[in-house]
Amino acid sequence: MPNSNPSPVSAGAVAGSHRTAGSFWLIAAGFLGMMAGAGAPSPVYRVYQQVWGYSPSIVATVFVVYVVALLVALLVLGNLSDRAGRRRVLVVSLGVLSCAMLLFAFARGLPDLLAARALQGLATGAATGAFGASVIDLQPADRTQRGSFVTAVAPTLGPGSGALLSAVLIETLPWPRRTVFLVLAVGYLVVAVLIARLDADSLDVRRPRAPGASRARLQLPRAFRTVFARFAPTLIAAWSVGGLFLALAPSFMPEVFGVRNVVASTLTIFVLLGAGAVTAAAPRRKSATRRGTLIACGGLALGSMMLAAGVLAHSMTVFLAGCLLSGVAFGAGLFLATAVVSRSIPADQRSGALSVIFVVNYVAFALPPLLAGVCATRFGFTPTLLVYLGATTALAVVAAVALATGAEGGRRVCTS
Repeated sequence: MPNSNPSPVSAGAVAGSHRTAGSFWLIAAGFLGMMAGAGAPSPVYRVYQQVWGYSPSIVATVFVVYVVALLVALLVLGNLSDRAGRRRVLVVSLGVLSCAMLLFAFARGLPDLLAARALQGLATGAATGAFGASVIDLQPADRTQRGSFVTAVAPTLGPGSGALLSAVLIETLPWPRRTVFLVLAVGYLVVAVLIARLDADSLDVRRPRAPGASRARLQLPRAFRTVFARFAPTLIAAWSVGGLFLALAPSFMPEVFGVRNVVASTLTIFVLLGAGAVTAAAPRRKSATRRGTLIACGGLALGSMMLAAGVLAHSMTVFLAGCLLSGVAFGAGLFLATAVVSRSIPADQRSGALSVIFVVNYVAFALPPLLAGVCATRFGFTPTLLVYLGATTALAVVAAVALATGAEGGRRVCTS
């Protein structure tokens, strides 16, 4: 009778494979949880407005502080895990995030909120590169796209899910200003402890900086500037829409649509960013073409017009349909434009050019919502949203025209 027991070698290989899979999913869950924290404060802004009387401009300012801190950390500390090791950066960053959540939970006014958002942005920016590299390092050998899938989904699905979870906790549990932050603070500490104990040697590898290498510089190669100018409006339009919802949706939904339930108000964020996550993860890099980006721009323009129509008619149905279409176009536009642009950059100049793209993306993510908050404070949300969405529609049309009139037309410029 043949022996059905696995050999010690095969048993060890299976156990090692299981450990690797477990390590991968733990890091992936930590990545998603960290990004969920980015969206968690959004529904609580409405509570701050009710308790402390904050104006939309103050709410937008708190959001902008997070984005600025995140951008600074990405530019300065983005490759820190290469030199210090992934595990060390992740554990420290999660500890700092836990402190930021506690600062949120026990905030007594605007200075505490600004400090918490800044601390959160710095920790998130430092850990983003470490999480992204770790899921690539730990992805199963027979699932080589899994790490890329996580890095594509987490930055958009995370904030949307975090905002929705926060809204549910606000509606169902006591302490609406504190509960979600206490949950996140404990969660981050638990994940930090698990990562510290993780059996994954790749998390401890240190990669010394190459001789002559420097931190990312803001530099666009001259030959790349024309390509960048054609695709930049797409990135700006997409990030402007995403920033508007994450910063102000829970504030404008009650005023424009009379929606008082926090979960219903926050659902728009989840629909927009969730749809964006799905479409950002769906295409492959080799499918990224200028023509595909042009179609995404058309979808973004149409979605913005539907959003504006919903605001004008005070119709939640039309507005949610616009959220869904804008989300699909948001995710597709970001992925396709970034893929085409990044593959057009000479390899030896990629770091500086990608830093410019980061700056453009996050300025578009922060500055237009800040201006919207200031205008809403003075003129109200309905006229502000109509002008804002009209501007994003026009910008998406400009982006489509710039792509359509490009010398290379729809030629595929991104290959696998």
